[in-house]
Amino acid sequence: MDCDWIFQFDFCSAVIAKSLADNRIIIAFEGTSSPAQLTEQFVSYFIGQENFEPTGGKVLVYNKKTHDVIYVLVKTLLQELLTAMPTAEVMVTGHSLG
Repeated sequence: MDCDWIFQFDFCSAVIAKSLADNRIIIAFEGTSSPAQLTEQFVSYFIGQENFEPTGGKVLVYNKKTHDVIYVLVKTLLQELLTAMPTAEVMVTGHSLG
């Protein structure tokens, strides 16, 4: 998915996997993947913050936009997997170069 909002060079991604043997669902988010993406994240710090519902907290514009793009897809797939594996443990992980 396209997740760069200024330079349009990169995308964001997540992998969702299941382990029947371990009764586990794993969600792995890709972090910062290029210098351009890192620059965009840095620039977004100065653009400002947006409200993050439902907590009412604030989050950087870049992070909010990325969340809004990827959340619906991850949520849908996770719900499907949890329906099939209702007792599964959910593990969330990721990485960043920045």
